[in-house]
Amino acid sequence: MKILRIVTRLNIGGPSIQIKELSKLHMREDIEQIIICGAVDKNEKQINISDLNNLICMSKFRKKLNPFYDLYYFVRIIIIIRKFKPDIIV
Repeated sequence: MKILRIVTRLNIGGPSIQIKELSKLHMREDIEQIIICGAVDKNEKQINISDLNNLICMSKFRKKLNPFYDLYYFVRIIIIIRKFKPDIIV
């Protein structure tokens, strides 16, 4: 099984904790996973990402809207999806 997780930022908080815990649970030979994340805002702290495998960080992929970057990262994510061919996208 292949799992792709997409999150705009891995700041300290609920979704980031869920991603870390689910990633640990899914560290098995029969499961392949990739996490795509953006950068945290200046006023936020990032969780410790050193133990996350297959992490793709996109520096300008952020919570705030920006039509240029949104389109750019949309295309990049589509390319990753086509190459990786995930069974589940979260």
